[in-house]
Amino acid sequence: MAISKWWVTRDVDRGNSYREGEVTVAVKDLYDIEGEVTCAGSRVVQSRGLRATKDSTVVSNLRRSEAVIVGRSITTELAFAAQGVNPFFGTPTNPRFQDMIPGGSSSGSAAAVACGDVVIGLGSDTGGSIRIPATCCGIYGLKTTLGRVDMEGVWPLAGSLDTLGPLARSVSDLHKGLSLMEGVAASSLEGVSPFSKILKVSTSSSKRIEGVVDKTLESQRFAVCESYSFVHHTILNEFGAVLMGYEAYQNNRAVLDEAHRMDPWVRKRLESQASISRRQYEEALEVQRELQELYSSLLERLDAVMVLATIPVSIPRRKEAYSAALNTNTLPFNVLGLPVLSIPVPLEFATELTGPYGNFLKSGDKGQGCSELTGEIPVSFQIVGPRNSEERLLATAMMFEELFATKAM
Repeated sequence: MAISKWWVTRDVDRGNSYREGEVTVAVKDLYDIEGEVTCAGSRVVQSRGLRATKDSTVVSNLRRSEAVIVGRSITTELAFAAQGVNPFFGTPTNPRFQDMIPGGSSSGSAAAVACGDVVIGLGSDTGGSIRIPATCCGIYGLKTTLGRVDMEGVWPLAGSLDTLGPLARSVSDLHKGLSLMEGVAASSLEGVSPFSKILKVSTSSSKRIEGVVDKTLESQRFAVCESYSFVHHTILNEFGAVLMGYEAYQNNRAVLDEAHRMDPWVRKRLESQASISRRQYEEALEVQRELQELYSSLLERLDAVMVLATIPVSIPRRKEAYSAALNTNTLPFNVLGLPVLSIPVPLEFATELTGPYGNFLKSGDKGQGCSELTGEIPVSFQIVGPRNSEERLLATAMMFEELFATKAM
């Protein structure tokens, strides 16, 4: 299998090819690889030339498995943006919708998976950086429980929110990716029960988005579904911004010594975080501790997942990359530290349930699922479980995957 390589950082050998059937992996340019410079998407970091003295824990686990590391995948600078833009190493083209952003910060990993160059993409997720590119590129993405996958040897953004996880085109490959990252044999999901209740949260003004999610949930028969008011949604976003901003500045302030060499958008965002006080940060940590226990216990007690659109707004075109906030539905669950799996709804399935997307365009609906230039874009929704429930989330996602396959027959 030839590798196109337009999603990798420029220091990777482009002459390799790989055999069919091998578990190929794209490693986000935050993970240390022994003897190589981890650039974190930054030419400032790259120029320092600091080579890793050992592999990150996840890369070490990959090397002990059947996985083949194809290359380092592009990330937005310092992983501190959700659009997937990188003016230095290149912005990966969205393989499915070329006029659209690829999403970030795990843009290269998502693009590599979506175009079929690799089976699994390794990502990181601090505020949505796995789930957002997975949505933009129409694939699956898993944000793991805070602390489940070892972060040793991974460039930090915000430790109270940082998590790692895989991106893939199927649930089984997503499961395989998680096992490889943890360095364990992939156990069968047979016998693992999906969650029995779905708490549906409406967050979008787009009839297309909410219609696709609602109709999909109505079509499934394995769980009871009911509407749910996510009362802490706004508060979690507010305190999540404080946690991310404060820690991102503390972890990366040295890069600002050469601010003139940074991506201007990332530089401006990072500089603005300097105004967050220690008192604000500690208050946010206290709220995080309280709400983490509240929501994990709630979902565990109800045997439930929370379901809502991954991105509740229109996916921007490349030339308008910063026109919308993309992480309003993703950041809250980084604060809560819960595992979240983003599921793309196939176009044919969505059209069968809600009608042609053109009808929504005519009514002025500009939400995800509609694009005047590209045409119809898949709607993705995320399922949120209690702490360390990744296997049950995968089993639940597999039920949706089987539903989509049944409707396609």
